[in-house]
Amino acid sequence: MGRRLHWLSSSSFDEVRHSIISKGPEIERLDLIENTFYYGTVSTLVFQGRDDGPLVQTIDHGAGVSFRLESTSTVRVLVPSAPLELVQAGQQTELQQDRAVFLPSDEFSGTARKGRFVVLRLQDAAVAEAMRTFEIEENFLTSLSMAGGDQALPGLAQLTRHLQVMVAMADKEPGQILDSEQFWLAQEQLLTLRAAQILAARSRSDRRPKVSRNAETLRRTVDFIHAQSSGHIDLMALAEQAGLSLRSLQIIFRREFDSTIMQYIQRHRLTVARTLLEQAQPNQTVTSIARTAGFPHLSDFGRVYREMYGETPSETLRRYRPYGRPYR
Repeated sequence: MGRRLHWLSSSSFDEVRHSIISKGPEIERLDLIENTFYYGTVSTLVFQGRDDGPLVQTIDHGAGVSFRLESTSTVRVLVPSAPLELVQAGQQTELQQDRAVFLPSDEFSGTARKGRFVVLRLQDAAVAEAMRTFEIEENFLTSLSMAGGDQALPGLAQLTRHLQVMVAMADKEPGQILDSEQFWLAQEQLLTLRAAQILAARSRSDRRPKVSRNAETLRRTVDFIHAQSSGHIDLMALAEQAGLSLRSLQIIFRREFDSTIMQYIQRHRLTVARTLLEQAQPNQTVTSIARTAGFPHLSDFGRVYREMYGETPSETLRRYRPYGRPYR
């Protein structure tokens, strides 16, 4: 196997954690939740010989762990052999063992008991292109968002068996697996097609109304966000107010705004903050404006504001004094 198979076995959780996160940069946090002796292994099968390419990673944890993952467009499929719970936007889902599932594209957290976990990572562009083979032109992230956490999707059983056979090959004869570019390219393409077919079928089966047919619901939701953006907005309460499930509301925002609800709320708050900075009165400060716009933590506000506008809030404030006229 040479460069294609990477193996780590260690009693140091820090060492195992570093190995996992190095191949999954979207993992924001991974911690032990059991005060016990730990022993873990990580086996990574790299299809293209590149760490940033498609891969299959097998992780054996000797103790329970908690985790948090950031939003990503990467396609990640998980097969757990031990109880695992996902929490996304306040909703908790308990996953069945030995059944594949697409991980959510939005940020989520969870806990897992000790056991084996197989993770497949595919390139989003390749899956999106393969979906067009099945005549699906819909936004790729919308399909991935709808499929995340759902273990009842048609085709998951076949995908599960494919991954389990591949892992068994690597476990049984890691030094004798056919090291051929054509072989691994075929494996990668087949897994990509399987994933794309599942996502395409999920997209076609979704009969919930699109934004154009549900404009009034969206308008009320957006009006509510704008009115309450300076304070805490509970997503479950927001969905209840809209008369939809949270997942349905998330899908509507993906379709209309190409963003999650939280991303939309943040963008609106940043727009409000910039307007307040440009029209600031002499007694107003960056801190007071940040709080008025809905940012209780000044450091977070400064970071996301600069990412959005390419300058700090203080720089904007200095350029506009007073009452919206540029300060010179």
